[in-house]
Amino acid sequence: MEKNFTFNDSGINTLELILTQEEIQPVYDEAYQEAQKSIELKGFRKGKVPMAMIKKMYGKAIESEANIDVVNKYFPQVMDEAKIKLIDSPALKDIQKVENGIKFVLEFQTVPNFEINNYQEFEIQEPVYVVKEDDVERELDSIAYELAEKEDATSIDSYNYHVYYALEDPNQPEHQHDEHDEHEHHHHNHEHQDMFLGNAQIKTELRDAFLNRSVGESFIFSEKGKDYKIIVEKVQKINLPEINDEFAKKASNDKFDNLSDYRQDLEIKIQDYWDNKSRQEMENQIVDHLILNNPQIVPPEKVVEVALENLVKNAKLQYKIPEKDTQFDMYLNESYKTHAINLAKWNIIKDKLIEKEKIELEDYDYDDWLEKNKQFFQQYGLTDQQIREYINTNENVQGEILQKKIIDYLMGFATTNEISFDEYYEKRRDALNAPKPLVDVEEYDPMAEDKDIEEVENQPTEE
Repeated sequence: MEKNFTFNDSGINTLELILTQEEIQPVYDEAYQEAQKSIELKGFRKGKVPMAMIKKMYGKAIESEANIDVVNKYFPQVMDEAKIKLIDSPALKDIQKVENGIKFVLEFQTVPNFEINNYQEFEIQEPVYVVKEDDVERELDSIAYELAEKEDATSIDSYNYHVYYALEDPNQPEHQHDEHDEHEHHHHNHEHQDMFLGNAQIKTELRDAFLNRSVGESFIFSEKGKDYKIIVEKVQKINLPEINDEFAKKASNDKFDNLSDYRQDLEIKIQDYWDNKSRQEMENQIVDHLILNNPQIVPPEKVVEVALENLVKNAKLQYKIPEKDTQFDMYLNESYKTHAINLAKWNIIKDKLIEKEKIELEDYDYDDWLEKNKQFFQQYGLTDQQIREYINTNENVQGEILQKKIIDYLMGFATTNEISFDEYYEKRRDALNAPKPLVDVEEYDPMAEDKDIEEVENQPTEE
């Protein structure tokens, strides 16, 4: 095998792959055997035509078609050995006979050559939140609600009730006639909602408005100069358990036998939540910084196309739209196009940085991921060894680990300024004119795909 690469800054590159007849012949032999199964000639049963006759009559056609299989066998090996990452399927441009073999000329696309600006000196905000006692109390109240006994009731005499109600705008017609309803049934113009009155985060005025009401009763509630008609539809009394040592034991599945230790555990978990949220927001800022400060980088259309396809697929899963249902595809494609461009741009920046800074996965990277996700896998009875085998064979997981490593690397260059979460979100909206990041760094890598030859643009030529 002989291979000659020609690389271009545009990312459109060429490979001349020269294979000997000995390397090609096994693929040809397999193609002949497959063809023999279906060829029928007068005087021979199907599948029994002599191979010599098949080669004489159909040899050129069979070998021509088999050349695609030859390239699909050897091209991925060459790319793997050269550690070249493709962003599109290669195209076979030419096939030429040479002495004792064949030369295949292929065109393949990689990320264009570019320089990344401003990735070694930049500032980000570090949103900080310190858990307070009230946070733990709210979490205990929420858990108590989940463990509470619930029973249907007819009236409300305290906050310990869950109410289901209809909300109407009294300024709209109370009834709307459906011209298709031959029985002239009327339809209320309202929406159905529900809430637990014991939730202190709900406005006291609204909670108080339900006190001493009964099922079927309606009343007017005013907010910000607008009146709403509320109809009580269903009521459940919530018999909350007492928050004590017994509660802690039950809520923790016997992990803790006293409320004090359980409170401390909850405080740690809540703080972990906010710390992880802070980390996520800092990662988003890093990605946004690189995207916004490198306007010269234009992601190839194929990368954008694949990113958009995956975003639309994920949206359909989220909204429970069948994959084959295409009626919303145009809307989803338009909605996610900008996000797909940013995601594609981040991915080629990320890959370029990984290549430039020679960032590779090491054992401790896998160990960290395993430790973080061990509990999830253990519920399915998997051992550490089985989890490691899963990591080693899953490109998406490896991409996730590698992305964390490049973010950690970039984080080392950032100057961080502590700020409250409220102030952070306010500044972010002012700076980007959008409450959401340009790219969610937890997204998949749209370039992690297997590539096969798509087409032969020129037929074989003989010298």
